[in-house]
Amino acid sequence: MQIFDTTLRDGMLSKKVQLNLKEKIKIAQLLDRAGIDVIEIAHILKKDNADEIEIGKAINPGKICVLVDTKPDNLQRALDFIQATHANIVHVYSMANIKEHEVGLREKEIDDAIKLVKDHVETVRWTGFDGNRAEHKILKAQMLQATASGAKIISIPDSFGVNNPEEFETILTGIFSDWDDKGTNFSVHCHDDLGFAVENSVRAARLGVHQVEMTLCGVGARKGNCNLSLFLKQMSLADRYNFEFIQQAEELISNAISD
Repeated sequence: MQIFDTTLRDGMLSKKVQLNLKEKIKIAQLLDRAGIDVIEIAHILKKDNADEIEIGKAINPGKICVLVDTKPDNLQRALDFIQATHANIVHVYSMANIKEHEVGLREKEIDDAIKLVKDHVETVRWTGFDGNRAEHKILKAQMLQATASGAKIISIPDSFGVNNPEEFETILTGIFSDWDDKGTNFSVHCHDDLGFAVENSVRAARLGVHQVEMTLCGVGARKGNCNLSLFLKQMSLADRYNFEFIQQAEELISNAISD
């Protein structure tokens, strides 16, 4: 199982965390030195990603992940970002909780997006945003399209933190039991709106997911994400990574949190 850190992307959506570029670079370097498997550092939108490029230049490019939607202009920006940082992972996302009549259009968007970027990186992963609330057959159709187009990892997020552990485990079990391609790797991304981000992530890990997405100190949008240290301790994985560097990175985050 791999640890996917999104502190410098989703974590920065927390209005309470204020970091300068130097601090962000230091955090990325500490995560890299700690042995964290994937470090998501940027969300490609219609903005200048100059700071994120500098962060990417400071760490192992094989660990760098960039998040992007399916809009052609943003995908081109993602390719420019990849060229500048030598990032090796692209994380494509699209809204998965849609109506049945929208599936065909969404499948085409997924197909076009993944095919555009897949030859430029080693790994493409796809997230079905709000997928945990999507009708099963609608989510599955999009997942099948993503893997057929070249995605190696499918992320199932609790995007709004609405599931308790039993509900989330039931959703994941239903997905896995109805999935024939044993070569597909799965990931989860859990928010903490109801206080279950860590437990939901632990349940997913025990079901055998390939990656778990989380942040330092659990920072992130609204109530935050799965807390990296708490997850590692609950899963008895702290010895797999250099916890000293993780703690140093946590200290930087803690010092940047305002009341």
